[in-house]
Amino acid sequence: MRLLIAAFDDKFSRIIVNHMMASGHQVWCARTNNDGMTSLSRDGEFVELAESGSLVGSFDGFIEFSGLNGHSFPSDKYNDAYMKICNHFSVSRYVRISPNASLYPLRESSQSSDVSMMNLEVARVYSSPVPSVKPNGPVEWVRRAFWDLYRCFRVTTNVVSITQAIEQFVDSSVSAKKCTNLYVTDEQQNNGFYWFSKRIIDIAFVLFVSIFMFWLLLIVALLIKSTSPGPILFKQARVGKDGKEFILVKFRTMHLGTKNLATHEVSLSSVIPIGHFIRKIKIDELPQIWNIVRGELSLVGPRPCLPTQTELVDARKVRGVFDILPGITGIAQVMGVDMSNPHALAKLDEKYLKQRSLLVDIKILIFTAIGRGNRDWVR
Repeated sequence: MRLLIAAFDDKFSRIIVNHMMASGHQVWCARTNNDGMTSLSRDGEFVELAESGSLVGSFDGFIEFSGLNGHSFPSDKYNDAYMKICNHFSVSRYVRISPNASLYPLRESSQSSDVSMMNLEVARVYSSPVPSVKPNGPVEWVRRAFWDLYRCFRVTTNVVSITQAIEQFVDSSVSAKKCTNLYVTDEQQNNGFYWFSKRIIDIAFVLFVSIFMFWLLLIVALLIKSTSPGPILFKQARVGKDGKEFILVKFRTMHLGTKNLATHEVSLSSVIPIGHFIRKIKIDELPQIWNIVRGELSLVGPRPCLPTQTELVDARKVRGVFDILPGITGIAQVMGVDMSNPHALAKLDEKYLKQRSLLVDIKILIFTAIGRGNRDWVR
C-alpha cells in the first residue's frame, strides 16, 4: 500500500510507522508548517504539494496521529491542510489514530473535527499510549509474567494489530462505513494475572456482603415479606458468558404477576411500595453474590440481558461481548446508558471489552458507589 502519514512526532507513532515500512508499505510523510504550507517527504526527498502530482503518484490512504498530548485534535488550520492533501490525491480513506486518554471508557473524545471529512470514509482508531514491547530479561517466562502483571493495570497495544487494522480499513476492496470507531488493544483474555485479580475482588465482595451486610439483607427480606405477598427473591433467566443462559437472583421489587419484560418496559405501578427505595439505593442487586460464587457473574462487566431481548443479544454477539462474564455493575450504568438503546449499549460494552483493566474496573466501582449514572428505570 501507498500511505500518507501526518503528525507522527512521538515515539509511539514512530514505532507504528517503522513497522509499516518494514511490512513493505510505501510511506510518504506530510508536513505542514505554521503558515499552512504542506510538503511531502520520503527518504530525505522533499516535494512541495503543488509539484507532487507527477512525482509522487496516488495514495491508498491518509493516516493521522492525533491527540498525542492529552486528548486534543488538530486545529482547523492543520485539519484544512490534511483535507487539502486528501483532495489533491483523491484519497478516500482517512485513518485517525488516537493513542491517548480518549481510549479509557469513562472519557469521551471530541468528534467535532470530523465534520469537515464528510466526503471521506473515516476510521477513528483508539489504541493505547503504551506499545506492547516486552522488556528484556534472562528468562522468557519471567518477562512474560512481569508484562502480564503490568497489563493488569494499563491497557497496551500490539503494533502489529494496529497495522492490520489500518490495512483492513484502507484496503479499497473492503466496504467501509462513512465513519467507523476501531478499538485496538491487547485485551485481557489471555492475561492470567488479570483474571486471578478480578476473581479475588469478586470473592472479597462476596465475603464482605455475607459477613458485614448480613443484617441489611435480613432487614430487606423482612420488609419485602411484610409489605408484599410472594417470595422474597426474584429469579429470572439471563444471557451470560458464551451466550449461555443462567438464573439471576435478586430481591423482588415488583408485584407477583408482573410480565417477564426488561425493566425499562415495565410500568411504575408494578413496583411494590418498598421496591422504589430498594432499587434507588441498589441493594436489590446484593443477592447476586450467589451468581458470583457460581461463576456466572463478576462484580464488573456488561449487565446481563433477557433472552427475549433479541436485538441486544444479536448486537452483543457481533461485537464479542459474550466472550466475558457479565457483571453486577458496568460501564453502561455509570455512563447512563440503559437497555432501551440496545445498539448504543452494545457499542459501550465492546468498548469496555477492548479496554478493561483493574484500574478501569475500580473506577467503575467507585462511580457506582457514589451514584454516578443510572440503572434500567421502570417507565
